[in-house]
Amino acid sequence: MKGLHLLLPLASTALSWSSTGRDGAHSYPKITWTLPCANGLDVECGFLSVPIDHDHPHQGSFNLAVFRLKTNRTDSAGSLFYNTGGPGGSASAWFRAMKNGGQLWSENLLANYDIIGVDPRGMGYSNPVVCDPELFNTKPQLLDAGDGGGFAQALAFNKAFGKSCLDRTGALVEFMDSVSTIKDFELVRQALGSNKFHYYGMSYGTVLGQTYAETYPDKVGRMILDGAVDRRSVGIDTVMTEAVTYQASMQNFFDWCETDPSCSLHAQGVRSIFSNLTAKGSVLPASCPTAAPCRPQVTGEDIILTFQQALVTRDPLPALGLPGWVLLSEVLAQAALGNATFLSTPLARANRSADTARYSYYAVACQDYGTTLKTAADVRRVLNVGASLTPWNKGLCEFLDIAITCIGWPTKLTNPPRALNPVRMAKVPPMLIVNAFFDPETSAMWASGLREQIPNAVNLWRNGTGHTSYFLHGDTSKAIEDFLIDGTMPADNTVLQS
Repeated sequence: MKGLHLLLPLASTALSWSSTGRDGAHSYPKITWTLPCANGLDVECGFLSVPIDHDHPHQGSFNLAVFRLKTNRTDSAGSLFYNTGGPGGSASAWFRAMKNGGQLWSENLLANYDIIGVDPRGMGYSNPVVCDPELFNTKPQLLDAGDGGGFAQALAFNKAFGKSCLDRTGALVEFMDSVSTIKDFELVRQALGSNKFHYYGMSYGTVLGQTYAETYPDKVGRMILDGAVDRRSVGIDTVMTEAVTYQASMQNFFDWCETDPSCSLHAQGVRSIFSNLTAKGSVLPASCPTAAPCRPQVTGEDIILTFQQALVTRDPLPALGLPGWVLLSEVLAQAALGNATFLSTPLARANRSADTARYSYYAVACQDYGTTLKTAADVRRVLNVGASLTPWNKGLCEFLDIAITCIGWPTKLTNPPRALNPVRMAKVPPMLIVNAFFDPETSAMWASGLREQIPNAVNLWRNGTGHTSYFLHGDTSKAIEDFLIDGTMPADNTVLQS
C-alpha cells in the first residue's frame, strides 16, 4: 500500500497523543496554532497526530487538521465543535465558504464560542482518501443493477473502485467508520483542554454526535443534531424512508412551481415535465466547459439524484453553492428545451481536492452501513418497491446509492447500524434534535426515531422544506442559538414556521 499523505499541507506543528505522563497521569499535548493558515483561510489551524487504528495506536498515525475561529471574549462558553456531514464534508471547506463571503455563523454565536472545525479522517486536509478518478467516472447506473448484466457490472466497479482507494490511500481507508472519527474528536477535545464537548452536527454529522454521546456520555455539553439520521434502520427500510421524504419534498417544489410566478415553469405542468425528463431511456446532452468537465450525456437517473441535492434549500446560499428553487426551476426549464448541462454529474479529476469528499463518502458509508443486498434479485426487489411507492424518484436516493455501491466493497463493515445503548444514552444531558418536516435528505421519521433512543433529548420541528435549519437564519436557527448560548431548551415537539 502507498504511504499516507496530505494533498495540501498546512504550516503548523503536528503533535502526537500519549495516554500517560511520567507520573502515571494522563498527558495531553496542546495544539500549536498558526494564523492565518498556509492555505489562505482566515482562521487558526493546527495538526494533531492521531492513530489510524485506535485499538492499536502504535501501528501508524496520520495528521488530523483542526481549525479554530477564536472569539474575542475571555469569558466565552468554550469551544463549539461542528461537522457538516456528508459523509465527506470538511471544516476547511466551510471556512473557505466564509472567506468567500458566506456569513454562516451569527455574530452572537461567534461572540460566545471558539468555533472548532475538524477535517475528519480521510477528508479535507486530514489524509484525504484518494481513488482512481478515471475509474470513478465509469460508475454504472444504479437502476441497471437489478438485472444480471447490470449487477455484474456494478459489482465489478465496486470492487475495482474500492481497491483503487486502498492502493492509493493506504491503511486509513480500513478505519473510516464513525467510531474511529469520534475518538479523533475526543483527542482534540483533550488537546484543547475543554471540559465538555459542545457540538453542532448537521446531516450525517448527527451520526457523529450521537456516537460521541454514546461513547463519552459524561463529556457531552450542549449538543445539537440538525437533520437527523437514525441508524436503527437498515436495508430497504433506510432506502425507502429517505425516498419517501425526498418525494414529499418534490411535492412541495412542484406545488410551489405551479402557484408561484417566480418559477420558470409556473403553471406549465412541472410534474409532467419532470416525469418526461426522468423517463426510462431518457438521455439529454450536456456541454460543460473544459475547465469543469461533466458527463456529456445526462440520464433520468442523473437528474433525479442531482435534483435531490438541489432541493436542500429553497432560498439560494451562494457561499455553499446551493442554487435555491428559482434557479433550480430555470435549470429544469433549460433541460426541457434539450440542454441538461446544469444537471450533469461533474467528472472526477486527478489531484482535485473536491473529489476526495466523493471518495470518502463511500469509504465511510460502507463501514457504517454496508449493504444487505447480495444479488441482482435483491436489488430488483428494492427497485420495484421504490418505483411503486415513490414513482417520481423511483426509490433513487443517497442510501440506495450506498446500498448498491457497497456491494463487494473491499473493507469490512466495522460499525453496523443498531440502536443506541439505552443505559449509556440515559446518562447524556439534554440535547436538541432539529428537523424540517419536509427535509429532502434526512427524514422527520429519523428525527423522531432518534428521540426515542435519547431520554433527555427534545424534538424541535421546522414546518418547512430544506435540509437542516441553523444556516437558514429563521426562528429555528434562533432556538438553536438560544440553547447553545444560554441553555434555553424549547418544549419537546415544538413546531416553528421558519
